[in-house]
Amino acid sequence: MSIIKQLIVILCLMFSMSCYSDVRYHFLSAATDNDLNKWHPDSQELCYYPGTDIVSNQAERVFKEIFSYIAPEKELAHALMNHALKKRVAFCIENRVDGTRGYYDYRFNVLAIRSSLSFYQKVAIVIHELRHVVQVGRGFRQSLDYSMNEMVRMTYAVEADVQAYSVYFAWRLKEKGRPELWDELLNFDRYRDIAIVFERTMMQSGDEIYSLKQAFIQWYASPWRRANYHQGCCMSYLDSLDESHLIESFEVLPETYFDQLCILPDGRNYGCHKTTAIKLSD
Repeated sequence: MSIIKQLIVILCLMFSMSCYSDVRYHFLSAATDNDLNKWHPDSQELCYYPGTDIVSNQAERVFKEIFSYIAPEKELAHALMNHALKKRVAFCIENRVDGTRGYYDYRFNVLAIRSSLSFYQKVAIVIHELRHVVQVGRGFRQSLDYSMNEMVRMTYAVEADVQAYSVYFAWRLKEKGRPELWDELLNFDRYRDIAIVFERTMMQSGDEIYSLKQAFIQWYASPWRRANYHQGCCMSYLDSLDESHLIESFEVLPETYFDQLCILPDGRNYGCHKTTAIKLSD
C-alpha cells in the first residue's frame, strides 16, 4: 500500500464506527452467488425466501412477523417486497459476532438482521435494507471506475435517501395507527434528528415531497454520520485498489447519475438530485 493510501486509512481509523446498519462495500464483486452456504454454514435454518414452500425455520417466523407489521402501509410495503421477491432476496438472521445490526450483501443477495435486536429495531433495519435493495437494482453500486471521492459522495446520497425513505414509511404507518416504528426511529440517537425534521416539516407544510427532501438534506447535517460512512467507503476502496492492482480513477459520476435515486413507488421524484447537499463528499 502506498504512503498516501496508508495516511488516508490512518485518518479514516480516527473515527469510530457504530452505524444504524452496516455498509457492505463490494467494489470488486462479481455476479450474485446463490450458494448461501458460502454466506453462512447454517443458512438453511437462518434464511428464508418469502413465497416459497420450505420447512418452517427461525428466519421464516421472524420475518413473517415483520412483514405482517408493515403490511398496513400497502403502497410502500408492497413496492419494497415486490422488488425483493423479483430479485429473490434471501432474508436471513445474522448470529455471528461482528457488531452489525443489519445489512444487505448483494454478493449473496442476502438481507440480514441481528438476532438480538428488539422487534421494532428489526422492522426498522428491514425497511432500511429493503430500500438499499431497490437502489442496487437501479444500479447504485460501488465501482472502481470512479474516484474515491465520487464513491463517498454516492455512499452519502444512498444513505440519505434510505433514511429519508425510512422515516417516511414510519410516518405513514403512524398515520394508520401503528406508531411503534416511528417511536423506535426516535430512539436511534445518531439518526433521530432526521425524523424530527421530517415531522416538523410535515406539520408545517403537509407536503410529503418537500418533507422527504428536507429529511434527505438533514442526513448531511451530522459530521458523525459523514465521518463514519466516509471511513467505511474509503478503506474498502483502497483495499480494492490494492487487491486489483489498479490505479485510482479520477473519473466523476455523470451529471445525471442521481436523477433516479429518490423516486417513490408511485413514481414521484422528491428531487434529492437537485439539492446542494448531494454534491458533498467530505
